[in-house]
Amino acid sequence: MTYYKENLEYNLKRDNDTNNLKYLFELQKSFQSLLKSNIPQTKLHVISKYNIEQIKNQILALYDEVGEALREVPWKPWKFNQQFNVSKFKMELIDIFHFLINLFLLSGMNTQEVINLFKNKNKINLRRQKNGY
Repeated sequence: MTYYKENLEYNLKRDNDTNNLKYLFELQKSFQSLLKSNIPQTKLHVISKYNIEQIKNQILALYDEVGEALREVPWKPWKFNQQFNVSKFKMELIDIFHFLINLFLLSGMNTQEVINLFKNKNKINLRRQKNGY
């Protein structure tokens, strides 16, 4: 519990996005240890049946959170006077991000790898859009 509290006091005002993402990864690891469900960092090629079960459960939880986020968005064209609860929507996005971080950790990804893969995928997506994908 002390480790979790110390991480809450971690200085988020760093110049480097990697440090900010590391901070979020560390907070999530600390939270998972409080739940006694440590997320082992491993490489996918050596993953165990237990880890595969954890990955499946994290994906299901993430999927459920996406559904909860959708319920906060007025998406029914046949229904009048729908309200968009922005604050609840934002909190559901944070829940989604928690489960994404768990999946990154379960797949052995560190923050630098996440950032690098994101940047590379962003380049691919931009190229696709320029080429009429």
